[in-house]
Amino acid sequence: MTKPQPDLMASPLRPWAIAFLLLATLLTFAWYFGQAWHLDEEGLSTFSGKVPYWDFSNLWGGARLALSGHVDALFDLDRYHAMMTDLLQAPANDQEWSYPPSILLLGAPFALLPIWLAYALWTGLTIAALALSLTAFSLSRTALLLAIASPAVALNAALGQNGALMAALLIGGLSLADRRPIIAGILIGLMCIKPHLAMLVPFAMIASGNWRSVFAAALTVLAVVAASLLAFGVDAWVQFMSFTRPLMVAILEAPYGQSYQINGTSVFLLARSLGASVPLSYGAQIVSALFAIVLTVRLWHSPCADPRPRIAATAVLTILATPYEWSYDLVLLAGPLAWLIADRPTHRWIVVLAWTWPLLTFFVTFITSSPLAPLILWPVAALCYQMTRDEQRASGEESRRMTEGRTMSALSPS
Repeated sequence: MTKPQPDLMASPLRPWAIAFLLLATLLTFAWYFGQAWHLDEEGLSTFSGKVPYWDFSNLWGGARLALSGHVDALFDLDRYHAMMTDLLQAPANDQEWSYPPSILLLGAPFALLPIWLAYALWTGLTIAALALSLTAFSLSRTALLLAIASPAVALNAALGQNGALMAALLIGGLSLADRRPIIAGILIGLMCIKPHLAMLVPFAMIASGNWRSVFAAALTVLAVVAASLLAFGVDAWVQFMSFTRPLMVAILEAPYGQSYQINGTSVFLLARSLGASVPLSYGAQIVSALFAIVLTVRLWHSPCADPRPRIAATAVLTILATPYEWSYDLVLLAGPLAWLIADRPTHRWIVVLAWTWPLLTFFVTFITSSPLAPLILWPVAALCYQMTRDEQRASGEESRRMTEGRTMSALSPS
């Protein structure tokens, strides 16, 4: 009789393997930070040709310009380049403002500080916010370490991106939706500073009948927009819609082969890399988004005793639903993927691959000329979806048994 072979695709991840993943991430990004902070005489990184905190410099500089009465410069590329060069004391000719005016409220306190101090505080506080949100996700210590020390978080720290904050709002909001719906709605509403990352949340909240969260989120969005209108004027929003939004669409739709597209993670960019036209690529993205919406509604329509697989599925589906997604947005998955790796009795190696993807994406895309993230993330989404459905079926059967038990007790003679 043939001895059954162990299922390597569903075996527990050994402690030495977890240590190896963390060490590889640490060494890779230690090397990256060393390279990024080696500056030339103009103050630019000799590695990237930009200031080391390039993404954060837009939030800091844009808010500083707005506070000094030059919010209109955010919507004039030539003025923005010139004024950012003056603020940074380094060339900034390849930067553009890409956010809605509401995010200026967040950047304003940091704009009052020197950029090096603001960058350090921003990085530390956003990672701390992510760690705090993951306490609501009930991670073990090992999983929390895997999340906070993940390649996605390290990449965000290196770039000064806002992904850790957005992940904190999304994971925190979804984790608290059942227990603290008002707080959950406020957290979700604050995602209006980068609204495409909250694309699936309304479908989830409506499907679950969580109207308190829906109303709290809507009121939060209205409050944030009203505050930005009072602070920066109506014209800032008008120019955002007439200038910034078309600019970002043009960046997304640019012929494939631009240097920044190596960071892409969306179905749209995968289709573009394979030679598809812009309309055909949007068609592929729409199909992916519709699947993501349908699965999200199914996941949230039924109650779930353990919400974590449902939240994990929603986070992964969010990345697959929108066309404007980049490797630094994968920090939304840091907590859910760490939980799948460390806290579940079995795992799939595809999950480990997804966890390491921000570390691998540059090399894989360079070699294959295609951003292959959707081919990794759809299997992970399917895994999380199946886990959620299994959890819901088990919860339903347990609920029926309890109901039948109470009924029998009530009918039995005393």
